Amino acid sequence: MAITIEKSEFVTCTCETSITKEDFIRAYDEAIGSPEFAPGDPILFDFRTASLLGLSYDDCAAIAKHEQSRRVERGAGRCALTVGQDADYGVSRMLQALRDCNMDESQVSVFRNLDEAKTWLATTRADQD
Repeated sequence: MAITIEKSEFVTCTCETSITKEDFIRAYDEAIGSPEFAPGDPILFDFRTASLLGLSYDDCAAIAKHEQSRRVERGAGRCALTVGQDADYGVSRMLQALRDCNMDESQVSVFRNLDEAKTWLATTRADQD
């Protein structure tokens, strides 16, 4: 799977094709490990051209557990996931729910619209300053 990480307004991780648990964890680790990232920065995962349908409940639980194990490096920033298909939205919401049960200092939200995700992240960043 190709993962592109860049920093403009936010650290943005763009993934394409079908995403596995290992792909998601690698993308997450690369995003928070990139030199552009500082703990607490908002992260945007752009999955609009990817498919999350290969992720099972157990995969989502493992991703949430992995994120919890990296919470010190991650900090308290928000994370937005953008998806393109209804089924991917459902999988993302399951991941969000499992993640929210394990982490209390940061938030994840799922969007179908990239501009709405960016607005949510930007508003949050301004409010934290």
